[in-house]
Amino acid sequence: MEALTERYGLTCYGTRLGDYRVLLVPDTDAENPRNWDNFGTLWFRPTEYNHNRYQNYGDEGLGDIDSAWLYFTDESPAMQVFGSVRLAHVAFARWLRMVKGATHIKSVSVYEHSGITIRYQKAEFVERPVDWGHGSFDGLIFDTEEGRQDIADPPEAKVREWLTGELETTKAWMEGEVYFVITEIHNETCDDGSDCFDPDCDAWSEVESMGNYYGEKYAEGDAYQQLATLFLTGN
Repeated sequence: MEALTERYGLTCYGTRLGDYRVLLVPDTDAENPRNWDNFGTLWFRPTEYNHNRYQNYGDEGLGDIDSAWLYFTDESPAMQVFGSVRLAHVAFARWLRMVKGATHIKSVSVYEHSGITIRYQKAEFVERPVDWGHGSFDGLIFDTEEGRQDIADPPEAKVREWLTGELETTKAWMEGEVYFVITEIHNETCDDGSDCFDPDCDAWSEVESMGNYYGEKYAEGDAYQQLATLFLTGN
């Protein structure tokens, strides 16, 4: 897709096919997907460094998990006796499994550069938190017994797929990649009587507008499908 026009001061990307075109218009007021009824729990650890500022990007009401984390990484025998961050992480992961019923846990890191986003391993979920590093991660996403209560024995592959999908959606929201997909038709003539097809002329009129596309690849894929359908059927 190429930059075709501007809407609300934002550059809109799109493509044309005959008398029709489709635009991806950024949604600057998109809802934080962590406000939805999600399957997994996204938690960001409280630390002296981040002053809990990343927790706004995770789920609310996780004070018990914060307390458990602070205990295991400060007051627990793993730290007081052995001084081992790795053992503290292992103990915390065991607590998540025993108390919250977590079966799959994935570490998440926050990256700040001209904005804020998250990074995570797209490979398998780790059974033991040996790759969390010495404070190199900022949060975790995991399933819980409560989250699985309405789903009878979900396959492990589905649990991993759902949790990774939630991370992809949250990442798209943090990076501002939430879009409206708008299809338009060009009238026979422009106001000056010509058939100009100028991207900014007044002869383009909206056919349909759909929102809540979290992620450019999803918006773009559906945009091409809508454009092809409109071109072939006219509606």
